[in-house]
Amino acid sequence: MKAEANSGSPNQETLTPTLVERVRELAVGRQIKASPHSRDGSDLANASATTAFARLSRVSAKNAQSERVFKEKCLRDMDRGRPFKDRLAAMRAISSHELRQLSVDSLRAIWAAIEDLISVQANMEARQASLELLRRSASHPGLGPEERKALCSMILTPISPSGSRPQILALRELMHDGVNVSPCEKEVSAYLVATLKDVFIATLEARSALKKNKSRRPIIEEETLEELLRFANDLVDRSSTVLGKDNLSILIQRLIWIANKTTSHKDLEQVAFLIRTITSRSSIPPEHFESCIEVLCGISCTSDASVGEATWTSMKSLLASENQTAVVDFLLRILRYWPKDRQSITVRGALLSLKHIVEANGEDSVPIIDMQQLLYALQAVAPTNSRLQVDCLQIVISCLEDQETASRLLASDWSSLDAVIYRTDDTQNTVNQPLWYPLLGPASLLSSFVKYYQTRAFSHLQENWTSLERLARHLESNWANQNTRQRTMTLGLMLHVGCYVDRSMLAATLDHIIGDRLLLPTNEDWMYHISILLEVIAFDTSKPLKFRYRIFALFDEIVQDTKVAATRLEGIKELVHLILKKMAKESEVPLTNILAQSLVRFALDDDDDDVFDAVLAFVAGAASFEGTTDQTAQNPVSTGAQNNRAATHLVWLFQQCLTRCCPLRTKCCFECLIAIAVDATMPTDSRLTIMKLLSRLRCNPECALAVISVPDTLGLAAALCRTEASAQMRHPSRGMLNRASGIAESPGGRIGRTSGIELSRSARSRSTTRSGNGRDRSIKATLPLWMYPGTKGLPIDPPQTYSKDVYICNGLKGHDHDHTGMAVLGIERWSDLILDILQFGSDWEIYSYVLVHLPSQLTNIALFTGRIPFVQSLHRTVLSQLRTGNFHEPPAITGVKKGDVALCLYNTMTILLAYKECLGRDQLDETVRIFYTGIGTWDRAARSCIHALVLCSHEIPANLRRFILLIIQKMSQIITQSHLAVDILEFLASLVRLPETYQIVGPESQDFLRTVFGICISYIHHAREQREKSVGATRPSHAAARHSGLSNKSSTASEASQSSDVQKDLPEYVFTIAYHVLTLWFLAIDVRERSKHVGWIVKNLTWKDELGNESMEEQSQVTLDMIHRTAYNDLGETHANVDFHDAHGPILKETWLVGMSIISLETVQETGLTLITKRQASGTTHAMYQQYTAQLPPHHVAISSANTNVSSNSSTKVFPQHILLQLGFTIAPVPIPLQPLLLPEDAFMKRAISSFDRNHTVDGHKAGVIYIAPDQTSEPGVLANVSGSKVYEEFLSRLGTKVRLQDAKFNTQGLDRESDMDGSYTYAWRDRVSEIIFHVATMMPTLDHDPQCTNKKRHIGNDYVKIIFNESGLPFRFETFTSQFNHVNIIITPELTTPRHSIATDIDSSNDLTAQTKPGDTPEDEETAFFSVQTLCSPSFPQVSPTATPKVVSASALPSFVRQLALNASVLSLVWSNQREGGENLSSWRNRLKEIIKLRQRYANTGTSANVSYPGMGNPSDRGGAPSYVDGDRWTGRLVMAGMAEQEHLLYSADFTRWN
Repeated sequence: MKAEANSGSPNQETLTPTLVERVRELAVGRQIKASPHSRDGSDLANASATTAFARLSRVSAKNAQSERVFKEKCLRDMDRGRPFKDRLAAMRAISSHELRQLSVDSLRAIWAAIEDLISVQANMEARQASLELLRRSASHPGLGPEERKALCSMILTPISPSGSRPQILALRELMHDGVNVSPCEKEVSAYLVATLKDVFIATLEARSALKKNKSRRPIIEEETLEELLRFANDLVDRSSTVLGKDNLSILIQRLIWIANKTTSHKDLEQVAFLIRTITSRSSIPPEHFESCIEVLCGISCTSDASVGEATWTSMKSLLASENQTAVVDFLLRILRYWPKDRQSITVRGALLSLKHIVEANGEDSVPIIDMQQLLYALQAVAPTNSRLQVDCLQIVISCLEDQETASRLLASDWSSLDAVIYRTDDTQNTVNQPLWYPLLGPASLLSSFVKYYQTRAFSHLQENWTSLERLARHLESNWANQNTRQRTMTLGLMLHVGCYVDRSMLAATLDHIIGDRLLLPTNEDWMYHISILLEVIAFDTSKPLKFRYRIFALFDEIVQDTKVAATRLEGIKELVHLILKKMAKESEVPLTNILAQSLVRFALDDDDDDVFDAVLAFVAGAASFEGTTDQTAQNPVSTGAQNNRAATHLVWLFQQCLTRCCPLRTKCCFECLIAIAVDATMPTDSRLTIMKLLSRLRCNPECALAVISVPDTLGLAAALCRTEASAQMRHPSRGMLNRASGIAESPGGRIGRTSGIELSRSARSRSTTRSGNGRDRSIKATLPLWMYPGTKGLPIDPPQTYSKDVYICNGLKGHDHDHTGMAVLGIERWSDLILDILQFGSDWEIYSYVLVHLPSQLTNIALFTGRIPFVQSLHRTVLSQLRTGNFHEPPAITGVKKGDVALCLYNTMTILLAYKECLGRDQLDETVRIFYTGIGTWDRAARSCIHALVLCSHEIPANLRRFILLIIQKMSQIITQSHLAVDILEFLASLVRLPETYQIVGPESQDFLRTVFGICISYIHHAREQREKSVGATRPSHAAARHSGLSNKSSTASEASQSSDVQKDLPEYVFTIAYHVLTLWFLAIDVRERSKHVGWIVKNLTWKDELGNESMEEQSQVTLDMIHRTAYNDLGETHANVDFHDAHGPILKETWLVGMSIISLETVQETGLTLITKRQASGTTHAMYQQYTAQLPPHHVAISSANTNVSSNSSTKVFPQHILLQLGFTIAPVPIPLQPLLLPEDAFMKRAISSFDRNHTVDGHKAGVIYIAPDQTSEPGVLANVSGSKVYEEFLSRLGTKVRLQDAKFNTQGLDRESDMDGSYTYAWRDRVSEIIFHVATMMPTLDHDPQCTNKKRHIGNDYVKIIFNESGLPFRFETFTSQFNHVNIIITPELTTPRHSIATDIDSSNDLTAQTKPGDTPEDEETAFFSVQTLCSPSFPQVSPTATPKVVSASALPSFVRQLALNASVLSLVWSNQREGGENLSSWRNRLKEIIKLRQRYANTGTSANVSYPGMGNPSDRGGAPSYVDGDRWTGRLVMAGMAEQEHLLYSADFTRWN
């Protein structure tokens, strides 16, 4: 069946059988199956009756007969005589039928049958079943007014509230949910207002009973009430006039009563919806107007958004009415006059409504509220409780969220907002008493904050902090439009929020405080403002570090403002006392840093010594804290490692006190600094900062103190990877800062510095532990705390002057205690610390810093003049460590090797040579020994050791002499290390010019000299090989800077660097200086011994070319030429006989090329007296030759000539050719290439001879000598000097020999020799190999018309080498003298020039110094005067000088030492410059040799002969002439030399007429 097929459908209408179907089913005797979704069921007792009526209901209703049958059946079954249960079952069966298909008459008959069951007397079950039937009937479309009226009357039969729900449902069905009420308006209206009260009372009672029984069953009364209110809402919504004025008033009264009585959220929801409907469809009666608003306010606080919307809709309807003003006024009155003892739900609702009114901002006919009245109302209610305050704050926030509303709020008086924000009425009696009362005027923007902060009002508002924060942010966003009073309130709230709620608010607060200039002295309350900020933020450790830091930074700005400091000194002093008291135990490094900066600046300007001492103690204590990574993250100004800078500020204070001539304060600072430096428990960065100052202390001979800016340390710093270039070279794949360590977490969890290896001790303790032998030479590494270039070593650049009231106690009498107006600083603790660090080690940062900077400080001889025990202990310590190798080893992770540490120690030993008077002979012997043994022990220190030996050769020659053989042997063992070639050769060049340092007589001299020659020849061969390899290759350029611009800044690639690139790039210099050294040492041999070495030298100068032929290059040839000239002669240079002229008779002159020389013979024809001039590469020899002719015997008969053309009276008896034959030739055959070549006497030959003679016989060099007077810095001012100091003049007098320039016969290197334009005299120096002319600026005239000293610069500016005698007291800048030829500057700086006390005065007389010096050997002032010597080079020039790092030289050794430096630098400059230009540097000897070769190329073997042809030999033309010989051609002979070769032509060789 259809019904059965659709039995599972949810649509109940399709499942209910029709009346026709029921009748049909009944007629055929089939049972009708009930719908599974039937609304009503029956119990088992009524199953049969229900089944019968079900069958009957399926009969088609279209059949009238069937309807009649159904009607009769129904009436019969519901007959009043039937049993109640049967009637009830029948009624329920009818209710399940589709009654809409019945006729109205049938329905009326059925209604009549159940009248007794719907009556008041019927039981509840019957009445509910009846009401259900009536409800089903109410939907019949055929009901007319009469039927509706009757049905309504039946439905409205009184019933108990608990059972009235079916009644309400039936009424709703009849009224079509309020759409059609007619004709029952009055009945329904009366029923609604009457039943509402009863149902609500029943609901309350049911709820109470349920609560007592603690049951959770559903409450029927609640459902009834809900249905009734919903029906009322629909009725009012769809038939708004049905109630009438009176019933509407009663309904509203009932709703108000329900809202006030109920505790159910659903009740309030329905009441809200109903009132919304009433207000939208009708109007509220005046008598209930305010009560209704109260109800709406109370309901509006529900959490249900729909309810809240409903109440606001109701409120908007009221606001849109003609009573809108009254609504607003009543809402405000609720706030102002609501009793505090009543519940605040209504007040909260009123606040919410006002909030909606504010947010509406005049839209939807909602009125614009008066802001001032609103603020007054909020003031009344906000202090009541925290919840109401939140609501009040929300209203204010809403006002500020809209620009237009905010402008109206800003135009109002904000005096009421204090109560809203701080709830003053509620807190004034509960807060603690004020702790402090800043004297702020009412105009101060912080007055509001202080008022409430001191009473702690804000601290009681914790539950409202979120709203207060929002309000603060909105107020802050409107800051620009606020007046002073409003800003005061805004600033107070922001500051409170920042302190208690959101710390980030402090940032904006401080911005406004600064922006409004509250801290400027123009603000009368500025000091109180900063006091408040200090008390509230800075002193509070719970506040974020960055805000505390900012407050102290503001204080620092105030202190730094000189105008403020001057006008508000007393106020600042009070603040300083407060800070010192409150921050005494502060440990945050960023804060202690900024505080230290502020306090030292104030203490410096304040005259109160107590304040100064207190500040000093505070900053010293702050220096004890260790900077860590986590502090760095919070530091608002740091982008790198946050080191403790308290020590830096102490150093700054010391410098300022020293500069401002405050001796006692300077001493206090110094003692504080020393105490920190020597305390091993202090942080490394603090100690290191102070050591940067201590290592820069210097003093003059009068012990006056000075601080230098930058020490001469870059060379040694590079050796320990403490320059960027060296760090990148050692660790190209690592960054500079992370090469030495990383950030790791210690076992204790603290983040700090580690070296990547486990450290057993704290970073504040000493880094070394004692091993079994007492020392552990492993030092731990930390993050690099110092690096060049890096941060400045000192906070400020110190003045380049000595103090006039602070002195150093150097151990001498008269400088050991304070005097009036002066202070004496003792450095004994500093010197003891140095020894302690070297002996026992320390943190690697400190140990490496001492290693690098100690040599520089030791150069200041005056500083340690009286510290003899320290000097001796230091010498003994370093000597022992170098001898045993038992010094501290750097951490492996740093990349620094032990040899690098040795290098630094060797530099310290080198400087200690200046203290030779403090050391005995044995100690000096050990010093020399440690230097030469170091050459082979430490590869990285070999160069430094060689440079030290150079200095030893000048300073302690007697001690060096005892080890000279061992030194030379040691150097011969390392000649394979090509990077040391220049250093070894320059040492030998210096040594040979100091004969007191060696002895070359006796059996040992042969080995000694052969070793020297062997070293030179080995380097010659090596340089030759390098030259061959580099043919055609492009020379690499040196881009790295070799100087820093200051004399106390060494080149980055200095002697400490172990790179051999410079030497590899200088084979030409090695080649040149090797020959130079070989020549000097050969000439140094006694003339009686020279010939013994000739064969060995010649043999080793010969080399085989790529074809296996033995060859000899030009430099070897000129060296051999020198040997040829000097092997048996030590007379030196010769000169021509100026008296030889025609007075002796007619002279014949002939010139020959004889081998490698040009021989000119001028012979007196009659007597044979001959002037011989032999021009060779290495020199020219002048000699006289005369043949002593015996008297002829009487019987001698003269043979006359057969030539009749020759005059018999001719006086010519001797020709020059005869002299030549007699001097060196016999009839033995002479190889053709070696035969003399007769040169023509023509103009070309005269020019050639003249050109040859212009080539000097020694190598010429030049060097500028410049004196810088005190405080001079500019080039014109320096060059304008015409005299110097006494020590300068003494140095100059021993630098060379004073020579006259006018008519000078030597090479003056460009100085005028005619008119004294460049001065009358200069200084020069010469030996048999070299000559150097000094262009002395002070000896050149300074012309009035030449203020720029252009004439002087014309010479000095073109000098590659300059000797700068710097007495300016300032660091020398390399750029002072600008010139493209400015390659090398040798800087001489006096260290101790006017001593009042000898260094060795206090030495125990038992020290054996007799072997070192003898009384009277050297003037006393020279023995006690010392100078620092350093070489600076241009950026592209190689730095290979022994003084790349400064050396201290005594006055007695200074001239020879500097002269040798200048000679070496000049040779290197010439080689370097010519090589950079693509040429070759040629010595004078080689130039002369080339002139000889040119003549041979032009005239050799031209085929001409002076004689006629012999028979059988033919004419030269018949023989085709002799072959020409060209320089460089290869012959079949065994020896090639300048184009000459032995030939196997005996006939031609024997014919001496060819060359005679």
